[in-house]
Amino acid sequence: MTNEADIKAAILDCASENSSLLVKLSSTSTAPSLLVGHEKHLTALKANLSEHTVILQKLKDDVDSKFKRHRKLRDSTTRRFIYRATNMLAKFDAKAMKEEREYFDLLNEQSKAEKRRLLLQRDYNEAVEKQELLEREVQEHAKTHARIDELYERLFAGPTPGFPREDEREHRFYAARRKNETIKEAIRSARQVRRILAVSQGHVKQAKIALRNADQKAVDSVFFLDDAFARLRRGNELIIDAINSTGRIEEYLAPFLEMVAVKVEAYSYLKASKSVVDTAFTREKIVAAVASALASLSKAEEALERLATLTKQREEKSLENIKGTARQVEDSRQELEQFRKSIFERVAGFGEAAPAYTECCDRTEGFCEVSEEAEEEDNYTEERDAPIEELVAPVPDPEVNSTRAALPDHENAEVTSQLSVEIPLKRKDD
Repeated sequence: MTNEADIKAAILDCASENSSLLVKLSSTSTAPSLLVGHEKHLTALKANLSEHTVILQKLKDDVDSKFKRHRKLRDSTTRRFIYRATNMLAKFDAKAMKEEREYFDLLNEQSKAEKRRLLLQRDYNEAVEKQELLEREVQEHAKTHARIDELYERLFAGPTPGFPREDEREHRFYAARRKNETIKEAIRSARQVRRILAVSQGHVKQAKIALRNADQKAVDSVFFLDDAFARLRRGNELIIDAINSTGRIEEYLAPFLEMVAVKVEAYSYLKASKSVVDTAFTREKIVAAVASALASLSKAEEALERLATLTKQREEKSLENIKGTARQVEDSRQELEQFRKSIFERVAGFGEAAPAYTECCDRTEGFCEVSEEAEEEDNYTEERDAPIEELVAPVPDPEVNSTRAALPDHENAEVTSQLSVEIPLKRKDD
C-alpha cells in the first residue's frame, strides 16, 4: 500500500475481523494459565490414586491373610476339643474372638479404602475430561494469536504511510529478531561441530588401534607382512575418514573465528599422519611410519579435544545470551502489537475494533527454542564403523626369534618389497 488512504481503507475492511479475533482471544485468555495449574492438579491426583491403589491392595492381602487365620480358629473342631479337654476353652474362645474382631476391623478399613479410591478415580476421570477441554481452548487461543499475527503482518508489514511510529516499532522488532536468530544459528553451528568432532575423534581412536596392530604384526611376522599391510591400510582409511569429517567443520565455524586456528592445527596433524603412512613398504618403514603417525594422531586428538571444549563453551555462552535476546524480541513484539491494535481503534473506532487488549501470552520461552536441522548422514560402510579390537602381544616364541635372527635384514627388506607389489589394493578385513 502506497499511501495513507489505502492503509486506512484496508484497516476499515478488516475491522470486523480484528474485533471478532480480539473478543475470541479475550474469552480464551485464561486457558493457558488454567491448563498449567490443572496439569499440576492432575499429576497430584494421579500420584494419589496410584498410592491409594497400592494401599488398597495391601489391605486386601492383609484381609485375606487374617480371614484364613480367623477361619482356622472358627472351623477347627479338633483344636476346640483339645482346649476343652485341657480346661483351656476360655483361652481358645478369647483368641478366636480376637482374630474375628481384627478380621472385621480390617474388612471395614478395606471398605473405606475402596470408597476412597472410587472417589479419587472419579475425580481423576473428571480432571482428565476438564484437561481435554482446556487443551482445546488453548489450541483455539493459539490459533487466534496466529490469525491476528497474520492479519497485522498483512496490513502493516513494511513501510506504513501515515504511521511512522509503527514503522519505528516494527524496525526494532525485526532487529531484535535478527539478533535472536544469529544466536540460534551459532548454537546450531556449535552443536553440529560437536557432532562432527565426535565422528572425527572416533575415527582417530580406531586409526590408532589399527596402527598399533599393524606395528605388532610387522614385528611378529617372520616372512610375510600381509596382516601388517592390511592393518596399515585400515588405519590409513580411518585417517582419511577423520580428515574428511574434520574438513566438514569449516562451514560451521563462521560464528567462531577464534576456533579456526585450532581446526587448522588438528587438520594438519591428520594430514601429516596420512602422508607418513603412505611411504611404508618394508618392515622397518612400517614400524617407523606407525611411530610417526601415532605421534601425529595423538597431537591431532589433543587438538580435536581442545576444539570440542571450545565449542561446548561457545554453545553454553550462546544459550545464556539467547535468554536476553528472546526477552528483547518478546518486549518489542508486544509493543508493536499493542500499537497496531491502537491504530485499529483510532481508524475504525470502538464500534468495529475491540477496546485495547492486554497481551496474555508471553512468548519469550518460544524465542529461546532452537530448532535442530536435519543431521547429515555419514556415508561410512559397516566395516569402517565396526570397532577394532587391539591385538594382545603374544608370548615370544624362542624358535621364531632364532629364525628371525638368522635372516639378514636386507633379505627381509627385499622379500617385503617384492610382496608389497603383489598386495591387492582393496581393503581386507582385520
